[in-house]
Amino acid sequence: DMVAAENIAHEWISIDAIENPAKANAFFHLGQISEARNDSEGALEFYIRGCELDSSSVNSFHAAILLEKAGDTSRARELLVDYLPHATGWRLEWTRKVIDRLD
Repeated sequence: DMVAAENIAHEWISIDAIENPAKANAFFHLGQISEARNDSEGALEFYIRGCELDSSSVNSFHAAILLEKAGDTSRARELLVDYLPHATGWRLEWTRKVIDRLD
């Protein structure tokens, strides 16, 4: 259930002993929950907070998607360039295509 997942993610973020990559993952899940609720602005805030903790995380990828949709192509490209060395699978192909398109 989304409420339980949201509560767990908030708990992870509040625990000081948890390392940044795990907290970045919690922000990713909060972003996904926000998107499922059609709250793109809230999702973007969570993804950006996750990027600040770990720029190699999928938060960068998802934040870039929302930023591009919002018209902030410069920031979207910046995040994707930072994420590119860590991208795999379909995200790698998508990241390359979007970077090329934004150039």
